[in-house]
Amino acid sequence: MTTAKDWPYNAQHARDETAELVMDASRDLMSFIRNNNVQDTRLMSALLNLQQAQTFLVSVGAQIRPERL
Repeated sequence: MTTAKDWPYNAQHARDETAELVMDASRDLMSFIRNNNVQDTRLMSALLNLQQAQTFLVSVGAQIRPERL
């Protein structure tokens, strides 16, 4: 059985993978809102939360470029 990698490696990998997933979700939600002319405040709030999560991930070193509305 293999042993787990050192914590810093695991944390960096988790941060970067999470950043990619958050970006994908943000991009998909933004596209859905625009293409369907959605004006649901819950969806807009979810999009803003995803964008805030992107900003937090960048602040701790994720190599992504946060998207804005």
